[in-house]
Amino acid sequence: MAKRNFTRNSVRKTRGGVWKILKSHKPSDWNSFLNASYPNEQALAEAFASHFRNKVNNLKASPEPDDIFEQLEKKFKDCPKWDIHPCSTDEVAKAIDSIKPSSSFGPDSISNRLIKELKFEALDAITLVFNRCISEGIFPDIWKHGKIVPVHKSGPRNRIENFRPVCLFGNLGKLLKCVVRQQFLNHLEHILPDNIFGFRPGRGTQDATGNVLDAIHRHRAKGKCVALLALDASSAFDLLNHDVIIRSLEIVGASPLMCKWSESFLKGCKNYVQIGDSQSDPWIVETGAGQGRRLSPDYYNLATMSQAIFAVLSDFLAMQTTPVWTWCTVTLHRNVT
Repeated sequence: MAKRNFTRNSVRKTRGGVWKILKSHKPSDWNSFLNASYPNEQALAEAFASHFRNKVNNLKASPEPDDIFEQLEKKFKDCPKWDIHPCSTDEVAKAIDSIKPSSSFGPDSISNRLIKELKFEALDAITLVFNRCISEGIFPDIWKHGKIVPVHKSGPRNRIENFRPVCLFGNLGKLLKCVVRQQFLNHLEHILPDNIFGFRPGRGTQDATGNVLDAIHRHRAKGKCVALLALDASSAFDLLNHDVIIRSLEIVGASPLMCKWSESFLKGCKNYVQIGDSQSDPWIVETGAGQGRRLSPDYYNLATMSQAIFAVLSDFLAMQTTPVWTWCTVTLHRNVT
């Protein structure tokens, strides 16, 4: 009862409710790490960088999606062409209004609060830079650098494997992604399959659950047995193949400028880990759309239409010739069990 009362009182007192509490975390005490193995923060930063980098490298595989691309080309053969276009000052102002006035910042040391305070003074200059990036199909290298801060997940706080990477990019780069994303979403929402529920406006876990349950009840009412196949994608955003994303964009009607900008956005990214005032050596990220980037969920949804695993599922389902069984598949949020 004491625990329950404490929780209720905490929720009532906290602005933002229960999710504000769940998403909060205690500052990491790096002193528990400093020992013979990690004599200083610099050594600890290098250890974290090695751990995060090796985790992705160990899970990385080369996809073979040619068969899926062939099927997608048939499905989207009549898909109209579309492209990104220069933005207006109103679009940039709307993007600035949508960001939270936080004081956190990436490698460029520019916070959202500073951008919002200087909105009207810098609006024309920011719009000019953004339109130059869009017209030339370039995402500047300075905005591809990510500062990774390890955040504790669970378990003992003196073990590196119990931390997850939170990546902070430049906030001006986030604004450009936001502007491009608004143009991108208008087309993407029309081509994504109905059974993709994750990271889409107006859709959520409850919709996916209801869709699956309805299908199960419908088939059971016809006297069929139903098997549900559930998959968990580990480090999903970090393992997306860049060529798969670009090829998928071409298939769904993206014109060369959007493909060129997306390729510039995805390739050549660098990350480093920061512990206190110490930074690890940066490394080039060869796969993935990046954690915490505005376009990552959209690229993920686009790529899951053509990932090699769906080719495996298609072959597997094709072998199920008996009419007694019905297989239900659905794409959920990647962090839902």
